[in-house]
Amino acid sequence: MGWGKIAGEFVLTGGIGVLYDAYQHSGPDGPAGYKKPQPEGFEFPQASIGAPAPYIYGTIRVDSPVLLWHGNPDSAAGNDGFEYQITLLLTPGVPFYDKYNDPANPGSQLAPFYDWRALRPPRWKAVWWGDLYIPFAFPGMVHGEARLIGHNLGNDGALLAQGEFWDGRRDQVITAYPNGPSNTIDERLAAAGVDRSLVPGYRHKMLCVIAASGSYGSIGTSPHIPGIGLEIAAVGPEPINGLDANPAWVIFDLICSPVWKIGYDQTRVDVPSFQAAATTLLNEQNGISLAIYQSEDAARIIGGILAQIDGVLFEDPATGLIVLKLIRRDYDANLIPVMTVDNTVDAEVTVHGWRETSNAVRVTFNDRSRSYQKNWAMSHRLANSSGLIPRLRAHEVEYTGCTTQALAETLVARDLAVVARPYATANVKLNREFFAILPGDALKANWPWCGIVNKVFRVVDVDYGQLADGTITVALIEDVFGATLGAFPTP
Repeated sequence: MGWGKIAGEFVLTGGIGVLYDAYQHSGPDGPAGYKKPQPEGFEFPQASIGAPAPYIYGTIRVDSPVLLWHGNPDSAAGNDGFEYQITLLLTPGVPFYDKYNDPANPGSQLAPFYDWRALRPPRWKAVWWGDLYIPFAFPGMVHGEARLIGHNLGNDGALLAQGEFWDGRRDQVITAYPNGPSNTIDERLAAAGVDRSLVPGYRHKMLCVIAASGSYGSIGTSPHIPGIGLEIAAVGPEPINGLDANPAWVIFDLICSPVWKIGYDQTRVDVPSFQAAATTLLNEQNGISLAIYQSEDAARIIGGILAQIDGVLFEDPATGLIVLKLIRRDYDANLIPVMTVDNTVDAEVTVHGWRETSNAVRVTFNDRSRSYQKNWAMSHRLANSSGLIPRLRAHEVEYTGCTTQALAETLVARDLAVVARPYATANVKLNREFFAILPGDALKANWPWCGIVNKVFRVVDVDYGQLADGTITVALIEDVFGATLGAFPTP
C-alpha cells in the first residue's frame, strides 16, 4: 500500500494526514540533544495470563482484549522527540460457530447458518486508545483486511499504526492475507527466517493486529500503552438492525457449539422452535449484543437472555428435545385446557396485593450511542403512584444485552405492565389429563370453591411425578396477556 494512499486514509480515520508530511521531514536521529529511548520500558494494561477470550455476539465494545503476544519494540525519531513503536496481537473473542448440520437434511448446513460468514462477516469497527475513539471507515474491516489507525495524541505525539483483522474461521491462517500479498506478521517471519507452518492460526478466535513499526509507526512519546478497547461486530444469522445478534441463535450457539461452549448434541435440540423464536424476535427488533466471558455461569447467562426476550427453555418429555418458547399472546382463551373441580386434585392460590406491586421500572443497559457506557430507561404507572401507597416503589432490572434506547424503552414498558398490578400465583396438583403440558403453556382456571372464574395462568414449572401417583404438580403465575379475562373473588 503506497504512503500517499495511507495519508489519505488517515484523513478519513482520524484527521492525521498531516502526520505523514511531518514524519517525512524528521531526521533519522531526531532533534539534537535527544537520547534514543530504550524499548525495555514498555508498560502494558494489566491482563491475566492465560485469560480466556470472551464469546462475542452482536456489536459490542471489548475492553482489555486478550494480548496473545507483542513484539518489535523500538523507537523512532519524530517531531516531538523519539516515539515508541511496538506490534500487538490481540484477540477480542470467539464469534458464532459456522458449521451446524441440518438434522432434517443430512449433509446440508442448517439454513440460518448457511454462509452467514460470507453474507454478514465479523468486522473490526473501531479502536479505543485510552479515551480516544478511532473508528474505521464504514462498515469496518473484514477478514484479511488492513487499514491505518491514526490519531494526534497532543503533547504525547501521535498514534500511527496499521490494523489487521482475522475473523476467527475454522481454517484460519495468519501468515498471509487472503486479500493481499503480505502482512505485518508475514514480513516479520520472512525477516527472521521462521518456518511459517509453525505459526498457530488461532483458529475460531478473531484477531486484531496493531502494528506501529517501520519508518513511520508510532504509539507516541510515552512507553505507557493505555487501555485498549475494540468495537467488534459478530452478528451471525438473522441479525437485528444489522448490528445486534438474534437472541434465539445466540442461545442455540451457546448450547450447541462444540468449540469452547456447552457442546450439546445438536440433534437433541428442537431447531424449528428456535427458528420460530428467531423470526418473532426479528419482527420485534429485540436483539442483543454482549461479550460473554467463559468464567461466567452458563445458566445465568442464558437466563439473562431469556429474561430480555421473555422466553423459557426446557426439555420436552415427549421428544427429549430442547425447546425454546417465547411468552406471547399466542393462545385463544376459549380453546386452552381448563382446570376444574373434576381435574384439580389440590390448589394453593396466592393473590398478591397492591402493596406488593411496583409503580415504576428502571432498566439499565449498555448504550451503544454512548460508547457502551451504562444508561437507563424508566417508566411510571401514575395511577399506582397515587393509590394506596403514594410513594415511588421502583423495580430495578439490568439487560446487559440491550444496547439501544429504543429497545430499552420497549422493555421497560413491558416489565411495568407486569409488576404494576396485583397478580396471582398457584401451586396445583392436577390429574394425568394434563400429562402433555409444558412450561410456558397457558391454562384457564375455573375453581368456584375459591372464587376464581375463567382466569388464565401460565405454566412456570412442571413436576410430572410418578405414574403410580396419578398426579402432576404445576407452578403457575397469572398471565399478563389474560389480565382482563376472568375474575378473582371479591375481597
